Amino acid sequence: MSQSSTQDSAVGAGDTEREAYPGPRVRVVAPMIALIVVALVIFGVCDAQGYLGEMNKLMVLRDLATAILVGGVIGLLYELLLQRQVIRVVTAVFRARFAPIEAGLRRHTGALQQIVAESHVMAVAQRLEIQDIFSDRTELFDRELRRRLANAGDISKLYLVGISLRDFMDHARPGGLFSLMIDLDIRAAEAARMPDSCVLDIRAVIMRGDCLDAHLRIAMEEGYSLAEENAGRLSDDDRKDSQLWRDYQVVVADWGNYFEKVELREFDHLPTSWIVLVESANPTRSAVYIEQYHCGRPGSGAQRYICLGGTYPVLKFGPGAVYKVLYNHVEALLKCSQAVKRPQRRRVTTTAEVA
Repeated sequence: MSQSSTQDSAVGAGDTEREAYPGPRVRVVAPMIALIVVALVIFGVCDAQGYLGEMNKLMVLRDLATAILVGGVIGLLYELLLQRQVIRVVTAVFRARFAPIEAGLRRHTGALQQIVAESHVMAVAQRLEIQDIFSDRTELFDRELRRRLANAGDISKLYLVGISLRDFMDHARPGGLFSLMIDLDIRAAEAARMPDSCVLDIRAVIMRGDCLDAHLRIAMEEGYSLAEENAGRLSDDDRKDSQLWRDYQVVVADWGNYFEKVELREFDHLPTSWIVLVESANPTRSAVYIEQYHCGRPGSGAQRYICLGGTYPVLKFGPGAVYKVLYNHVEALLKCSQAVKRPQRRRVTTTAEVA
């Protein structure tokens, strides 16, 4: 600490001390002097008749000086011995009483700061219409989406965006929502045949399995080398041997075999997010679920980078400004994508046939 800071601290401490223990005040000393003058007259120390008769100026000054001196000393003793002591006692009592409270506040400072931080997070979430946060897709499916799609009488639109969307379109995917998608597809087909019923619009956008981004992802995740003479793409044999291509083929095949009214579209780039958009006839029940795709290593021992999906938080946005932005985002993907040509298909009319 610098010398000037030390001096300032000392000056500040002195000011505090003077404020806490003020010196003799006029309202204490002046009445004391008057009382002493009266006492001197009563006890005969001062000659009152001399004041009333022929006044001796020296005697008056002497008596006045004596009164001032005695009054000042008594006032000073009052301040030093009584008032300051009272202040010290009161201060000590208050400190003793409030010491546990102060210690408790110090102990819980971290918790209080955490509460303040969480309150800020809740305020931001409320402003952005974030209605819920799920630790991953599994929690989303188990806690909300599976039940939401099973009771989908009010749903008018269901838009899906992902790399392969195997959770929705692969009949062999463990823990997926394929059977619920079959029920929705059947409902959409029945609604299309009934003029007065509400049309259910179901669309899905996946990454085309042989686009340039698919080649880059396969090379990054599965260790294949990109052929410079083939414009940075894999050979056909390497692409067809990759897991990404096999997943793509399964989804397209199952879509063609099982779905009638679900529209499947392909996008020539890697989607930035996994998105499920549910629009309801009741606007307050509309919601969009979004998980950001990440490229990284799943664990300290991993050697290769992969596109991480399905294991990171999913945000649920209710109807509002952010919902509209994400809705427009999905609409743009639908417009920029191409419809998948339907292969030879067989129609499944019941959920039991899927099992």
